[in-house]
Amino acid sequence: MNRKLKSQGDFDGACFLYSIANAVISLNDTVTVENWSHAISSLPKAGLFLRQNVGTLAFDDDGKKLEGVAQRFLKSLSSNKFKVVLDPGNRQKIDRLIDENTVAIVSTPEHWFVVTEVHDNTVFVACSDTFNAHGHKQPEERSPKFGHISNLRIKLSDLRVYGRMIFRVTKA
Repeated sequence: MNRKLKSQGDFDGACFLYSIANAVISLNDTVTVENWSHAISSLPKAGLFLRQNVGTLAFDDDGKKLEGVAQRFLKSLSSNKFKVVLDPGNRQKIDRLIDENTVAIVSTPEHWFVVTEVHDNTVFVACSDTFNAHGHKQPEERSPKFGHISNLRIKLSDLRVYGRMIFRVTKA
């Protein structure tokens, strides 16, 4: 049966912002409603993230511009220090970018999400759309090696990295 009711993400392009928040959360920090609101107000072109057909396209999918947006958003999102660095990578080396203090934000042509760990050719993902798509069938879990929070598993061979843009988020 096709879903008729809409959920968060159906009409907005904010998955990049949610992936930043989920990176913070998967690194065992918290994001409050107040911090989220403050971080949204710190964004350049904030309203464009709320338009479904715009999101990161407002920044021409330019990795360096998005790196600056992500760092600014992170600074307002958490009282702890985090660093974002653009890494022009692909799925073959993504496991080398992640450790106990670092996760990776990647995108497909349609969506941004967090890779929290790669273990035995399984990619552990923190995705803002998983609950919308799968409901409680995909419970949150800790990844096996680093203990990062994730809510989806996919095969490494199925992972696609759009535009060779990977953002490493590191807890300082």
